[in-house]
Amino acid sequence: CLHRKNGTFEFNDQPLPKFSQQLRENGHCILRGVFPSDEIRHFEDDISRVFHQDPPDGRPNSYIEEGGDMFRYQMFNRSALCQQAIAHPSILSTVEPLLGNDCHVISNTAWRNPPDQKSKDFYWHIDGAACAAAQGCALARQPAFSGLRH
Repeated sequence: CLHRKNGTFEFNDQPLPKFSQQLRENGHCILRGVFPSDEIRHFEDDISRVFHQDPPDGRPNSYIEEGGDMFRYQMFNRSALCQQAIAHPSILSTVEPLLGNDCHVISNTAWRNPPDQKSKDFYWHIDGAACAAAQGCALARQPAFSGLRH
């Protein structure tokens, strides 16, 4: 597990919790039962409110105009429910062993990727691990990320 000691990150000998291990090895994990279905409906409604209320954020140098309507940045600043969701103990207990107990959210983007999306420009992606590897991050030295190093 990763923790901060005297202003720097250190690894300790604690084994990773099950879901943290899955996230590290697979790039994802499923935390079932964290939010009851009625709460998920409230999230959906509030996120839809943001999509309808706020104009598209756009991306600098984007060459596809309609792409901006598929996401809204900084949902924790636009929705109290999203802010509460990212602070849920089940989520924090999964990510903190990997990122440290003083991790923080930078973007918290809401995406609307329809299941029939055909454009190559809107596929899901994960680039955090590649960026970490390129920057020599300690996480990049872990076995799950070793294939990403240059």
